[in-house]
Amino acid sequence: MVAWALPGLTTGPGDVRMGALDDWAAPGAAEPGCVIVGQVIGRDRLPARAVLTLIGMDGRQIARARTDHTGGYRLRFSAGGTYLLACVPEAGTGCEPVAQQVTVGDGALTHDIRLDSAGSTGPRRRRSSN
Repeated sequence: MVAWALPGLTTGPGDVRMGALDDWAAPGAAEPGCVIVGQVIGRDRLPARAVLTLIGMDGRQIARARTDHTGGYRLRFSAGGTYLLACVPEAGTGCEPVAQQVTVGDGALTHDIRLDSAGSTGPRRRRSSN
């Protein structure tokens, strides 16, 4: 079992505030040029509410978003690279937080997350519509 120590990421009841997280980007970040989109699926195989945080390998928060009612999310940020993607499910789901390493090139990456013992369904690359 792998345990991740994520500075500033807490998972206790009431620690995750679901408001005003959509499309958060680090202060001073350049115009977003990359995007990760996907869906979070709960243990019951239904869409799950969660907060997703993209963390740089230096520990800085790069982007943050929350899922919509379909479990869908979109993280926009300025540059491709290797990041840690942390997913914290809404309280009461009975699911544990998940942290996964993702590598993003230029453009878009689709990355679905399954909140059960099977882990992520994995990344699917697609071309940007630019």
